[in-house]
Amino acid sequence: MKYARYNDQYCSILRFVNFKHRNDVSKAIVRLRNIADLPLNFKIKRDKECDILCHPAGNGIVAPHSSCLCVLTWHLPKNAITWSSLKPPRLAIVTNFYSGHDFTAGDKYTTKFLATVMDIEQDIQTKPPTTRITFVQDKLPLVAPYNPPNKQQQQFETTEAFAEQLAEEPQTYNDELQYHNRVIDWMQLHPTEFLITVFVVCICTTCVLIDFFDTNEDSS
Repeated sequence: MKYARYNDQYCSILRFVNFKHRNDVSKAIVRLRNIADLPLNFKIKRDKECDILCHPAGNGIVAPHSSCLCVLTWHLPKNAITWSSLKPPRLAIVTNFYSGHDFTAGDKYTTKFLATVMDIEQDIQTKPPTTRITFVQDKLPLVAPYNPPNKQQQQFETTEAFAEQLAEEPQTYNDELQYHNRVIDWMQLHPTEFLITVFVVCICTTCVLIDFFDTNEDSS
């Protein structure tokens, strides 16, 4: 978990990603999870200089034992050339649990972030990186920042997919084995029918062979 300095306090990194053919827009998802027995009031704040919008809203209420998704859209300023040239904006999520009187009362806690755009591009249909924050009463929020997959994780995913492919091969072998077992079971349960079938097959084979040899002798 990576942290940065923010007004002499540590804060998490909120990662955004920009999309192919839309380099002027980047997105991120914040998932607020309330595992307490009380409703959670939240409000997302940002620096006035940055153009970050929150959908469906920048404030609201998370019901007990439920979660809420907020999609953050960051627009590149017109006077900026690249995302890396921007100073990382500061964001904060101010939360407090409903005390029973009004949602503005109660102890407030501020979870702070520094926003950054990753050096990769995604398709517009791809889900943006998700930062998860879990809230519980009388405890500090637990922040799980999005961690970009490294080569080792990608290699593990490839190996896992290959293992799943190998797992399908024994299943095919088991299907064939079950088929042969069913044939053997039928032979044991129907010995008379099996002997008659074998006898008929032998007679037919003998007749075919006799006819074949007779044809060869006539040709000679």
